[in-house]
Amino acid sequence: MWRAFKHRPTAAAATSTLRQRFLSAATTSSTTKHGTPLAERYEVGSVIHGFQVLKKQPIPEYSVTALQLQHIATKAEYLHIDTVDTNNVFSINFRTPPYSSNGISHILEHLVLCGSKRYPVRDPFFNMLKRSLNNFMNAMTASDHTMYPFATTNAKDFENLLAVYLDAAFFPTLSALDFSQEGHRVEWENSPQQQQQQLQYKGVVLNEMKGVLSDSQTLFSTRLQTELMHGSIYEHVSGGDPSTDLTTLTHDELVEFHRSKYHPSNCLFYSYGNFPLESHLDTIATSVLSQFSETTSPSPPPVVIDPLSASSFKRMAGVVSERHVTGPDDGKCDDLYIRMKFDISAVPEDLRWFIPLFSAMLGQLGTSKYKFDEIGTVLQTVNTHDTSCYSEALVVETLCLPHHVSNTLRILEQLLADTQYTTPPNLAQIKSLVLSASAAANASIASTGHSLAAYRAAMGLTSYAPAVESARGMTSIAALQQWADAIEADPAALDALGAIFRRLSALTFRRDQMGLSVVTEPHLVTQVDAELAKMTWQHHKQDDLAGRLGKGLFTRGFTHDMLQARRSQLLGVTKADLVRVATDHLANAAKSNAVVVGKEESRQELVHRGFE
Repeated sequence: MWRAFKHRPTAAAATSTLRQRFLSAATTSSTTKHGTPLAERYEVGSVIHGFQVLKKQPIPEYSVTALQLQHIATKAEYLHIDTVDTNNVFSINFRTPPYSSNGISHILEHLVLCGSKRYPVRDPFFNMLKRSLNNFMNAMTASDHTMYPFATTNAKDFENLLAVYLDAAFFPTLSALDFSQEGHRVEWENSPQQQQQQLQYKGVVLNEMKGVLSDSQTLFSTRLQTELMHGSIYEHVSGGDPSTDLTTLTHDELVEFHRSKYHPSNCLFYSYGNFPLESHLDTIATSVLSQFSETTSPSPPPVVIDPLSASSFKRMAGVVSERHVTGPDDGKCDDLYIRMKFDISAVPEDLRWFIPLFSAMLGQLGTSKYKFDEIGTVLQTVNTHDTSCYSEALVVETLCLPHHVSNTLRILEQLLADTQYTTPPNLAQIKSLVLSASAAANASIASTGHSLAAYRAAMGLTSYAPAVESARGMTSIAALQQWADAIEADPAALDALGAIFRRLSALTFRRDQMGLSVVTEPHLVTQVDAELAKMTWQHHKQDDLAGRLGKGLFTRGFTHDMLQARRSQLLGVTKADLVRVATDHLANAAKSNAVVVGKEESRQELVHRGFE
């Protein structure tokens, strides 16, 4: 079965069933078949049937314990979710990135289920469907991986299915006849007795993908992904494209693909439920892993060197000049947009994660002139928008009608310079806002887990990624939860938090760190300058006022003219230029070095492949 990114109805239904079963289960601690609690038996560093425990993580919110293990000899990965849920799940997962749209991983998924070494019968998978007590059995090919999951509540049925799945995945027969049936073959379209005989391609996967891509929405999303993902594995149709590459696949290619990809070192075993983990490990180690020797990984980590680490727009800044662009004073700019950007480089590292919470407080707390419950009404009269954390700066945005300029800037001055963070009414408001933000953040984890994982994974890739993770990732959520717990348990913690906000205000809202961007009719710019001059903390005077520069340069560091100049440069590149650059910087380049951060086996793999 081929599944694109957005089409997983069967898996989603199974997940819903598992979740319902789990939520209705008791929350007692799980034990192994020896009666020893899981937490005591599987300590980090311990070895069970050749598997070493790498990490053990209790997840009290769901009353489960996650265990990460690795087989010492073959480097096979194992993830087990230990819970009291009686609906037990097991899945064999392989990384199968495609190199074309010939559908090799999809066809292999079908052939794997057409007989194996211990079960050389036709379609053991489908035979088990009518003999098993399972509540879920399937096999799925995605854009970059293939998985073979099943679920059952019966221990003996779990054992039987595990044996069939393991043998099918690692020791399939992969006969040429099955390849012709499941993949593609040539047959007469009409009966040989007829005069008009035409040859045509047939095959289970071929016909399946014809049906899948006959749907206009699926075809559009598939072609869109291909166009957007040029140069990556995701430009290929992993299920196979009948109109291009699917019929070019050979049986020998498929056998070699299985040999290289369906190896324990390229595999992740996953299990969930209350059945003893040790019996799973014993079965896998005995029936599968013992028959593989310690070899290098068939999927070595790629070494990627970013040639565009420095922004080309920085280099364009001295070539393309920035000018104040004006249009006709025709009154079409009905609203006045004001952006204030405050440099936060002076904020200590230990206070950085507070910035999103601190910015959220802006406009929610009272000042010496307005109570916190009056601020909302006052802001509505001038159509003020929001605040947001932008890179290493705090950006305050507001929108107002031209005749409200004076009131808007006065309110901004109140909010930025006169918010009373430590008064009892505002401390109560801070507590309410923190508890609400913490609850919302925790509730969002389930739906934004992929983004949180991406923030954490990117921390070592760019200089700004740690700041993003600190502001939006699990670091921020965890710290927010700690403060929410603290201010509920101890009033002194609330006082400390108010003092922190007051300190952040003093560090951030300073005239020498403020930039200003104003988008409005030309005749109103003078009025804005006059109003700003009346503020008690006047903006920092510069040769070129930031408000008169383009928004692109103000917020992103480049302008549309610079972007267009960059496009013109790229369009002017010729074949001769590419040959010259390749010769100078690749063929005749000076010695270069690459740094790879990863596991020890990854280093050994690179050494094996010729890296010193």
